[in-house]
Amino acid sequence: MNFIFDTPEARALAISKAEFFTKEILSGNEILADEALEAANLLLSYSTEESEINAALAVICHVAEKSSLNELEVTLLHDCIDASRNFLYLDMLGRRSAEWKQSLSYFAEFRRAVYTTEYGTTLTRQQKQIIDKFREVRRLVVSAPTSFGKTMAIQEIILQMHYRSVAIIMPTIALMAETVAKFKSNLNFSRFEVINNTSGSSDNPNKIYVLTPEKLDLLLEEDAELKFDFFAMDEIYKIQDDLDRRAVFSSVLYSLVSSGADFYLIGPYFKRFSERFLDKTKSAFLRYSTEIVQKEVHDLSGIPVGEKVRFGNKYFNKAATDETNIKRIAGALEEQKIFYYKDTRGVETIAKKLSEYSALDCSSRVAELVDYISESISDKWSLIGYLKKGVAFHHGAMPRHIQGEIVEFFNAEKINSLVCTTTLTEGVNTTAKNVIILSNKKGTENLTGFDYKNIKGRAGRFLHHFTGRVVNLVDVPEDEKDEVLFHYFDSDELATDEVLRIRDGDLTEEHRKTKELITHELNVSKIPLSLVKGNKYIPIEKQMALIAVLRANYALVDDIYFSGSYPEKKVLDTILQLCHMYLFSQKEHSDKSFNIFELSRLVKYHVYHHPSIKQMISAQSGKSEDTRIRNAFKLIARYFEFSLPKYLVCFASLYNFVAREMGKKEISLSWVITLLQYGFESPQAIALKDSGVPSDIVAKLEEGLSDCTSIEEIRVRIRLRPKILEKLSSFERKILEKHI
Repeated sequence: MNFIFDTPEARALAISKAEFFTKEILSGNEILADEALEAANLLLSYSTEESEINAALAVICHVAEKSSLNELEVTLLHDCIDASRNFLYLDMLGRRSAEWKQSLSYFAEFRRAVYTTEYGTTLTRQQKQIIDKFREVRRLVVSAPTSFGKTMAIQEIILQMHYRSVAIIMPTIALMAETVAKFKSNLNFSRFEVINNTSGSSDNPNKIYVLTPEKLDLLLEEDAELKFDFFAMDEIYKIQDDLDRRAVFSSVLYSLVSSGADFYLIGPYFKRFSERFLDKTKSAFLRYSTEIVQKEVHDLSGIPVGEKVRFGNKYFNKAATDETNIKRIAGALEEQKIFYYKDTRGVETIAKKLSEYSALDCSSRVAELVDYISESISDKWSLIGYLKKGVAFHHGAMPRHIQGEIVEFFNAEKINSLVCTTTLTEGVNTTAKNVIILSNKKGTENLTGFDYKNIKGRAGRFLHHFTGRVVNLVDVPEDEKDEVLFHYFDSDELATDEVLRIRDGDLTEEHRKTKELITHELNVSKIPLSLVKGNKYIPIEKQMALIAVLRANYALVDDIYFSGSYPEKKVLDTILQLCHMYLFSQKEHSDKSFNIFELSRLVKYHVYHHPSIKQMISAQSGKSEDTRIRNAFKLIARYFEFSLPKYLVCFASLYNFVAREMGKKEISLSWVITLLQYGFESPQAIALKDSGVPSDIVAKLEEGLSDCTSIEEIRVRIRLRPKILEKLSSFERKILEKHI
């Protein structure tokens, strides 16, 4: 233990006092703030134990939440913040009262200057440690709580290390857009071109690509010469936990690491990172458990019905039913609230109930968003009515741009309550003070301690709150993930296509044998290695099975052949059936929402009729408008934009290989694939969609932007001919501006 207290007794007393006063504050009891702050100051001045520093920060945050402090308490709080070296707390207090800034001592100002970079950023003590460590090792993995400031360090690393070619991988479109906005608004990055699409860039040598793993994967495939000096990847645990996207996360990470680039990988609440990864990449690992924003946890699951519950100055008695408790919690908590529930339909049901409880009339606040949803999606969507009552829901089966707008309206306090699945709690930043946990499930699986901590971490946002409030209506586990593994290096069971992508030096002996067997089988079957290797994320055995079927059926190959851009409907039907039989994943086979016959019907409708979003919603099965909307956007996000293009690219490459063997002509599915991925065929529309612009806005702009082939050309065209935007409402123009 690295303490320099005068005596062990003094140290023990300081720890016990800090912990005692924190518990008293959480219990709603009055405390002597000066005594609590004195104990916290001792810990911050003489301790290096993170748990004890965290106890001191808890005192700072909870005392800072008090509405009024006397002169002694103000002085002691200043001293504690100074000792913590988290000077941004003072900025937060300064927004409350100018007196806080005026009372800073000379020495506190001097010490703050040590933590302020040449680019004007004031770092926390922990952020400075991260950046100092990065300067030393250049390859760093960091585990730290939500609201710790991990992503803010990315900007400082880029500036201090003078990187020129940078990739930042964000897990969601919302985080991608938020990150792009931060770079564009920071004058320190004016020399950089900030890119959020794959459709080309200027000759500027200073580039920052901010992309999802899928977009970066596509970019790396298209431009084998593209290299980066540095890359950062957020929510790094997804290389292990996100079963739907793990393959692409891992492939992108492996490609970038193998290129020799420096890197900074970040995520919350894991104790260790793959030792093999750290060893092979010569990287370092830092773990923090310090909560910069402290949490006030109320566990209602363990108290009896009828017992009094207190939130600040508000009281209510615990009810026998969740519905009544939700109503009482919503009434007692005035600040922004996020309600977590396990699944999509439940989220919408709870949002309906909250809107019925709400006495708010937010119609004028959300008018722009309501009008936009009514015009572009449906005026019958129940979300519209909820928004007018200050309530919204957020889940994966809704348009990504609407998800983003809802979060913006919530952060602007135009919406008071959000009901969500893990789509919002995993990688979207909000200013919610309160998080209410209504389920200990995640879909049909049990919520893990890691899941709970990640959701809990969304309560309170640094620079907005000193503390966040968490209310548990269910019993939840709470433990960190033991270790994040990188299955390329750590797993004994790699998919066959993954074995081929990994360099021999990184394969285990067992995997080298697997690779030899694959190569042998391909040689015996007279199938080029490059052919199957090119179809990423599709197991080799599936590809070989489809080749065998095509080789054995000359008539089938003839029946599939078509010339031109579009196959006949019957031919496209056959292609989709073969993809379903031989290439689809097990999860897609078991998807009851879209069997192959329904999927084929909707694909043909999309390809041959070019429907609008509203028309695609009308074409869905489902009794209610809400169900049809959910199905339409699930279809677009999961199948049209992701799975089907991958399978159709694979099918075309395998079919054409067999056709060449037979001396027959090849086919092209490129237009079908483009239509599925983007919904449009023109280069200007594709460039806009690639940058995240919603389809309804693209449709209004497509004609006026003819002959433009890149976002840069589109920007210039709009500057030269601003009348192009006359078709857009002011709200639509704001959306467009965010993306281009």
